[in-house]
Amino acid sequence: MIKALFSGLNTIDLQFLVKEYPESNTKSKALKNGVYTGGPATNAAIAFSHLGGRATLYTPIGKHVFTSFIQNELTRFNLEIIDPVENEKRDPIFASIITSGNNGHRTIFSYFPENINDDFKENHLDILKKKDYSILLVDGFYPELNLKLAELAKQKNIPVVFDGGSWKDYSEELLNHVNIAICSEHFIPPGTSQTRDVLDFLKSKNIKKAAITRGDLPVLFYDETENGEIHVEQFKIIDTLGAGDFFHGAFCYNYAQDYNFTKALHAASKIASESCRFFGTREWINQDVNKYK
Repeated sequence: MIKALFSGLNTIDLQFLVKEYPESNTKSKALKNGVYTGGPATNAAIAFSHLGGRATLYTPIGKHVFTSFIQNELTRFNLEIIDPVENEKRDPIFASIITSGNNGHRTIFSYFPENINDDFKENHLDILKKKDYSILLVDGFYPELNLKLAELAKQKNIPVVFDGGSWKDYSEELLNHVNIAICSEHFIPPGTSQTRDVLDFLKSKNIKKAAITRGDLPVLFYDETENGEIHVEQFKIIDTLGAGDFFHGAFCYNYAQDYNFTKALHAASKIASESCRFFGTREWINQDVNKYK
């Protein structure tokens, strides 16, 4: 079984589906609602596990009133959990999501996770020494934790995949230890303005393989041999929440099998698109997994 390590953010997502985005100072009755564990690394790990891989999620959770809820849901998806602050009191990280029934677009309210760098424990790096991982994904949150993991993984020739949702102050340093960057169109490094500029920037960081997702527009990519586009299936979108995260998890699962970059991008695009046909981040998982292979 293919094994992967996913390192980064875990949240509690509170989602509401409304007919249209509300005006200020009004009350709206939601058509649907959902409560899930979320976050880029978390959702990617869930997708990887759902497809048949063995996923380990390395994420700070700590002790709070929602700890059992998070652990129980992640266990339900067969994730191994490593929590570097498991014995410490922490505040849960919430994200509130409003999804418009008109177009499936979502608006997210959240806050940046607290800094755990001061109490980061070096012995947690032992996970990369004890486990035989085929791939590591880092999502850009918790910079010191992810920097050390990425550096060690690269030394061990474990492919490091970077989930670039948006540019952060420490993104450039983290990119120095990345083999593959898969970024959203909202990932805009300083001095860039166009998507092609971002690809050139990633090349300048000596990243051999990269892709940029652009919603329902084709995915742009390059590797050592070509530049190209990956078609995105077109259909009525119900909800885009988590689609980018599932893209990353599906990419890791497919890439770790035979290290075929474009093949993995095609598979990931298909699964991310499929997830948009359902409300929330769980309904698509109830579908037959074989249809994605």
